[in-house]
Amino acid sequence: MRKSFVGSFATVLAAGALALGAALPAQAASPGEMTVSTAKVASGGSITVSGTGCVANGKPASVDVGVSGGQWGDYLATATPKADGTWSTTASLSKYDDGPLAIVATCDVYTSSFRYDAKSIFLGDSSKWYDTKSVFSKAQLDAFFAKAKSDAGLALSTSTVKPGESLTVSVPDDAGYFGGESVEVWAHSTPVLLGTLTAAANGSVSGTVAIPSTLPAGSHTVYLIGVMSGTSTSVPLAVSGSVPGAATDLVAEASPNSGLFIAGIAAGVAGLGLLAAAGVQFARRRREQPSL
Repeated sequence: MRKSFVGSFATVLAAGALALGAALPAQAASPGEMTVSTAKVASGGSITVSGTGCVANGKPASVDVGVSGGQWGDYLATATPKADGTWSTTASLSKYDDGPLAIVATCDVYTSSFRYDAKSIFLGDSSKWYDTKSVFSKAQLDAFFAKAKSDAGLALSTSTVKPGESLTVSVPDDAGYFGGESVEVWAHSTPVLLGTLTAAANGSVSGTVAIPSTLPAGSHTVYLIGVMSGTSTSVPLAVSGSVPGAATDLVAEASPNSGLFIAGIAAGVAGLGLLAAAGVQFARRRREQPSL
């Protein structure tokens, strides 16, 4: 039977309490800190996980360490805390595929327990990933991009955005996503991970992501990729060249008949007069737009 990473003793105790109708032991806030020996681990390597604050006060205590995921997660190892509450254990990651992992741990002190804050690590060669926060490698993502369905009803709040703005995406419940699964949102010319959403119970997906200020202007494609289902949907997106708040937006968005437009011209003329009087010469530089 797989041992739960949330704590073997707490799990058994909780099951017994449910059967008897008794109150469950309290899940306290973390009074300690967990650390991992390295944030990047070679394929098949090991990590040392250590922590503080698991003080037993003379009662039986243990710390279960695991990898988050699934209903229970995967158990890695158990550590016995010292009298001062510190503990450490080493665990192999040889059974895991390359990619990001979340290391978790729970301190059990007989009648109560607490979970440590999870720590993210990356297993394998990060050069094979577009983004190490993604569960997918470059090769996997390229396959998802190639097979994405463009007729699955994926909709955007706008077809044109500026770097730094927000974008809302939505897809209906018949697109093929599993209820509750994580769904990665990508922009693709050069692939950029925009964020991760969670599908609703019925499989529909909706949420808002931010467009990075570094995303180049031009034509892009937005992809939604289900982590469990492998469902991939796509829709075109245009990114304009100006960044919200830039001075160029005032001229671009003001109409010739507006007071803002006239005031802008007046200010510009006055500015040119001052520059000419001071004998200052300047050249306007044109930003080259990359071809996508």
